[in-house]
Amino acid sequence: MRYIFAVITIVIFYPLSLFAQVHTQTSQNEVEKLKSQLSKIMARIDQLEQTRAHVASHPVKPKNSNTKIVVTGRVNRAVLWANNGHNSATQHVDNGNANSLINMTATHNYTTQTDAGAEIEAKMRQNSSDSTDIKNSSNGSANFAIRKLNVFIDDKKFGRIEMGRGSSASNMTMESTDLSDTDVIACGASIASMAGGTTFINKSTNAKMTASNASSTPYRNLINSDEGRININAVFGGLDTAGIDGLGYQERAVYQTPKMNNFIIATSHAYASPTNGQGNDLWDVALKYAAQINKIKYAAQVAFVRNNTVGLTNGINTGYNQVNGSGGILLPSGINAQISGTMRHWKYSQAHHAQQYGLKLGYEQSYIQAGKTAFSVDYGHFENFVIDASTPQSIHNQFIGRTYGAFLVQFLDRISSQVYLGWRHHKLTIKGSSVQAHNIDAVMGGMIVKF
Repeated sequence: MRYIFAVITIVIFYPLSLFAQVHTQTSQNEVEKLKSQLSKIMARIDQLEQTRAHVASHPVKPKNSNTKIVVTGRVNRAVLWANNGHNSATQHVDNGNANSLINMTATHNYTTQTDAGAEIEAKMRQNSSDSTDIKNSSNGSANFAIRKLNVFIDDKKFGRIEMGRGSSASNMTMESTDLSDTDVIACGASIASMAGGTTFINKSTNAKMTASNASSTPYRNLINSDEGRININAVFGGLDTAGIDGLGYQERAVYQTPKMNNFIIATSHAYASPTNGQGNDLWDVALKYAAQINKIKYAAQVAFVRNNTVGLTNGINTGYNQVNGSGGILLPSGINAQISGTMRHWKYSQAHHAQQYGLKLGYEQSYIQAGKTAFSVDYGHFENFVIDASTPQSIHNQFIGRTYGAFLVQFLDRISSQVYLGWRHHKLTIKGSSVQAHNIDAVMGGMIVKF
């Protein structure tokens, strides 16, 4: 812009200067004045451009010099193809494994040891891959939802206290130990993030397996189903109300100790909406470990969860006590592994205990200059995360899910992005029933851009 302005100025004033030189000495003096004014104008243009560059690279600072405001976010879009054995569909989705979101955190520095602040985070689940179903792509979607609305005090000596909506102490205990760097498409034991809303199909009738068609199925009184549907979310422990990965995001209070010899202890309490006039207290405690020793990275987490949810189905106590944990390792060679396990004791007396175990293996290396390339494969086994409460325990149907998948992620460091591709196979067996379900396959590829 400054050069365009200079050219325009010269075009206007240079002929005048020639005209002045032809005439009088007085005119020559005027030309010198014009040149001086032109130099001042160019200097001012330089000053304005420098100011504009400074403003563009430095956000407006808050009035309080002890306050730091950070705005971050990500957009994560993908194409999902799913096949339930009877139909298939290609959908355009937001990746439910790491939904698009924006976060703003304000931190006030009280002393060199203590900070206080607030956090607001909103996720945009536009047609999220963890809730879409074939021929029903918008099911369960919420275009805008608050994930965090939280205040905190963080002290280096005494620990961290948070109040408001945010992550429970047990949240991410099955995911944070995944060191494969493929977590954008497959994160730990969170299987349902890809095609989670896809419903299993009865092989005999080619009908969706839901509680609504109970007259032709062995299940009439389902607990922990996804709105009555036997889908990937339900079978593989992906429901928000009883997720396999702890208590998830809640309206809660949480306390976390400072890091001590690479260990952190956290506990939280939440109060879910009452059902049948009974309040639902939720609480958990988690032990977390992370360290790097001789260039080898280690991570391990274990949590105890007490969920007192009551009355989701005819007043039945659908709460549970759960222990879950995971561990991961990353070697300097790029080889990595993660194991996970869960044991859930349903409070419904006739229910079989739910359990899960999984294994993930990966390898990462920098093959190209753009960034590292990460591969992984995994296997998961899930039992009884759906309960059929219509029959006594002796003939109680058990819902068993098995899954395996393969994944590829390419990092693009210069643009803070990743491109990814993944495939997952799901199999459902109903023990104690002659009903068989078609397998479900899903392929998802996309790109996440962070800022």
